[in-house]
Amino acid sequence: MAGFAVSGAEASPTKQHARSTRLQVLSLLAATSLCVSIFVALSWQSPESSSVALLGTWEHPHGIGIDKEPWSAPANLWLYWGSTTNRRFTGSGEVVRHIFKMGNIEGGEWRDPRFLRSIHGPLFRGMSQKCCSTLLFPPMEWDFPVESPSKSIGQRLRSFVANGNALVLTGGILDMEFINRYFYYQLENGDGNFAAGPLPRLP
Repeated sequence: MAGFAVSGAEASPTKQHARSTRLQVLSLLAATSLCVSIFVALSWQSPESSSVALLGTWEHPHGIGIDKEPWSAPANLWLYWGSTTNRRFTGSGEVVRHIFKMGNIEGGEWRDPRFLRSIHGPLFRGMSQKCCSTLLFPPMEWDFPVESPSKSIGQRLRSFVANGNALVLTGGILDMEFINRYFYYQLENGDGNFAAGPLPRLP
């Protein structure tokens, strides 16, 4: 009986150790299967989304703005939409308009309350007397505003800038001539009739 009691006492810790080992193994397997399930759930994509990615298509984002894109033009930005601007579908003026997300199609043409169609008249006169607007000129392709620099239109352009507004010209020889004529600069092209800028002001 004593021998039986000794062998039973020795066998009990062995069984407990085996049982704890099995529990540890089962816990490890359960944790591994849980991690695999989470990884599969995170990395899975529907066939529709994967086909979109493979085709390289782009889903139009939803947000604010004229074109329902997440960016809209600043409230103080004006676009010159007058006689000098190439407003055709592939023209430079249309490219600038599209970049800044301005305008709505009405009556077969682009319209916007912040399109400036002329530097003559009361609208631009009022803008030249106030501060903190930006007037963006697309490249001058169709016309050039020929005015006397010392008369009202020339003075109005200089007053517009002097009163804290910004006049942005987007490049081209006519734009350079515009600056030289109405702001009394002497900008010149670089070698090869092209210069990336900055352009030197000659005395």
